[in-house]
Amino acid sequence: MSLPDLPEAEVVTKRSIWRNLSLVWLVPVITILMSLGIAWNVYNNRGVLVEITFLEAAGIIPQETTIRVRDVVVGVVEDVHFTPDMARVVISARLDKEVAETLAEDSQFWVVKPEVSTRGISGLSTVLSGVYIEAAWAPASGVDKRRFEGLATAPIYRPGRAGTRVTIRTRDGSLLPAGAPVFYRGVEVGKLDTPRLGRRETCWSMPSFWHRMTGS
Repeated sequence: MSLPDLPEAEVVTKRSIWRNLSLVWLVPVITILMSLGIAWNVYNNRGVLVEITFLEAAGIIPQETTIRVRDVVVGVVEDVHFTPDMARVVISARLDKEVAETLAEDSQFWVVKPEVSTRGISGLSTVLSGVYIEAAWAPASGVDKRRFEGLATAPIYRPGRAGTRVTIRTRDGSLLPAGAPVFYRGVEVGKLDTPRLGRRETCWSMPSFWHRMTGS
C-alpha cells in the first residue's frame, strides 16, 4: 500500500521594505532636509539684536534703514516702538554677529540725515538713499551690553580714532559754537565739541587734535 503524496510546502518569501520604496520618495525627503539645513544656517548667523533709544525716529523704516560703521553696512533696523511712557523711541536692530562681538560700553549711535550746521552741510547722500544710523566704538571684548542711548547729533569725537582731547575754559560761552574749527598756524587741527557749563566757567573740548601744541 502506497502512501498518498503530501502537498509540497509553500515557501513564503517576504520582500524587503526598502524594495517597496520608490526612488521618487527620496526627492521630497532630500528637499526637506536641505530646507532644514538652510533654515538652521540662517537662524544661526542671523546676528545679534540690540536696542537704541532716540528722542525721535524721523525717516527710520523697519527692514529698510541700515546700521553703518564707516559707511559699511553692519546691520538693519527690525522694529520701531515707543518706551512705556511714550517719551522716547526704541529702535531694535540686528547687527552682524562678528561686529556685535566687538561692541563697547561707550558705543555711539546717531541718525545721519541732511543737516546744515556750523560744521557745514552733511548727510546729502541720504537724500536719495534715505536716512541711516551711523555707529562708532573702539572694539572691545567680553562686553555684553545690548542697550544704548542714541545721540541727537553726530559727535565730533568718535571712539576708536586717534587724537587728543583738550579742554578749554572760558567765562563767556556765546562766542564759539559747537563744531567751530580750531587752527594752529593756519592749519585746522581740531573742532570744538558741544560746550557745557562747569562750576565757574564754560568748557569746550577739542576731541580731534592731531598736532602737538606748545606754549601756555
